[in-house]
Amino acid sequence: MSEITVQSRSSTFKIGWWILFALAVVSVLGHAALLFAEPGDGLLFLGWVAFPLYASVVLFIPFRRGETWAWAVTWVMVLAYALVPLFSEEIGLYYLAVAGLLALGQLLTASAFFSKR
Repeated sequence: MSEITVQSRSSTFKIGWWILFALAVVSVLGHAALLFAEPGDGLLFLGWVAFPLYASVVLFIPFRRGETWAWAVTWVMVLAYALVPLFSEEIGLYYLAVAGLLALGQLLTASAFFSKR
C-alpha cells in the first residue's frame, strides 16, 4: 500500500483536495436542505445526501492517506454528477459544472497518487 507523506503533498494536491472536499460537503448540505424544502422528492434527495456524504468520508480519511483505491472511487462522484443532464435539463447545467470542477480536483491530485516516489 502506497501512502502520500505529508511532505510530498504539493500545493496542487491541496487545492485539488479542497475542491473535492468542499463540493462534497456543500452537496451534502444542499441536498439535505432540499429534503425539507421539497418533501415529495425525499427519497431522491436522501440518495443525493448519502452519496456525497460517503464521498466526504472517503476524501477525508483514505484519500488523504494516499490510498489509490480512494482516488479511483472518487471518480464515481464525478460520473454521477456528469450524468444528471441526461435526466434533467432544468438542473443539468449546474450538475455538469460541478462535475467539471470535481474532475479538475481529481486531476490536480493525480500526480500525488501516481508519480514515482
